[in-house]
Amino acid sequence: MNRYKLLNIAKTYFKSVFYSILPKRTVPLWTHLWVTRRCNLRCKYCYVSHEKYPEMNTIELKKAIKHIKEKLHCSFIALMGGEPTIRKDLPEIIQYMTDLNITSFLTTNGTLLDERKIFQLCESDVDFIELSLDGMSPSPISEKTGQNLMNILEILIKYTKTYDVGLSINMVITKQNYKELYELIRLVSGEPISITTGLYIPDLQDEKNILDDPFAFISSEDLINLDGFVNRIINLKNKGAFLAMDDSYYKKWVPFMRELLKRPPQKPKKLWKCKAGKNFLEIDCDGRIRYCSYLNQLVDEDLTIIDLDLSYYHQLGSRFKNMLKRCNNRCLSNCFYQVSLIKNHPFKFADEFVFKHAMPFVYELFDREKTSEKMALKNEWRKKFNY
Repeated sequence: MNRYKLLNIAKTYFKSVFYSILPKRTVPLWTHLWVTRRCNLRCKYCYVSHEKYPEMNTIELKKAIKHIKEKLHCSFIALMGGEPTIRKDLPEIIQYMTDLNITSFLTTNGTLLDERKIFQLCESDVDFIELSLDGMSPSPISEKTGQNLMNILEILIKYTKTYDVGLSINMVITKQNYKELYELIRLVSGEPISITTGLYIPDLQDEKNILDDPFAFISSEDLINLDGFVNRIINLKNKGAFLAMDDSYYKKWVPFMRELLKRPPQKPKKLWKCKAGKNFLEIDCDGRIRYCSYLNQLVDEDLTIIDLDLSYYHQLGSRFKNMLKRCNNRCLSNCFYQVSLIKNHPFKFADEFVFKHAMPFVYELFDREKTSEKMALKNEWRKKFNY
């Protein structure tokens, strides 16, 4: 990410926010584009169905990406899965996004990455890479743990710093791993790495066994521990830890779980307002539109991204509104919450995550000596990988 692209990202961000404020000009601030449902792991909390599913080929994906940019005016696209790095054409797809001035986000479990693949992703000019890492200790619920991922993280840090690629870690917080977040914060301290967290939510379709879920914060003691954890991570944020979720998100964890766990079951109170379908667009790997990543439900069986223009997008608002009445109060997705925060408090978001944390690393882009050092490293790696 060079200085010119960085300025373009800032311009795109504020332009998207401006459009989202105008009722008749609402555009998606953010698009999740699933490039595959295939995955090499089977984490027990994962909501993605791993059944065989048709995927857009390279040409179809490029058409979808171009349509999102030109017809829906969305310039922030996250490549999701499944595990996106399963696709061999991923660097080509990212390079195409770069050519269209689209800000690219890649989410990966990291287990298929090696130094060559990381080099290829950085050479394609990916803007942000998010590594899913649920702790250092083995876990019965997640395969995204352990020393191997820590080794991959070291390589990612080396390459992303040289190529000016944003790097973040996402951790799903459970009753069994929450204390490991402290160690993760310590390990990445001083590095330009943000940490996002999501709260593990028990299977709400299984009401009978929800109270027996060993990974959810269920009992009164669990909730006391969770409350103490929330207070501590907010304190760590105030001391400089780069935790990229707003305090308001963490403060909703305990009230949210209390609402879900009321017995007999009651309709939980809505603690936040989701922007799915208004400022957040979800596209499956076959090109069809879904309500969100958590709901395995299509907006329309025959509707694909190529059929969607802004006029039609606005017409879908009532469908999303009806769906949100049924699901918003039972969900606390960190992705959707973040987009809602951007929409409702755009300048607060910019101040919190750009000026407080990112600016020291932005200054490096204008340091000629460091720029020369980075260029020398890039040339060295290009020779190494015969690029």
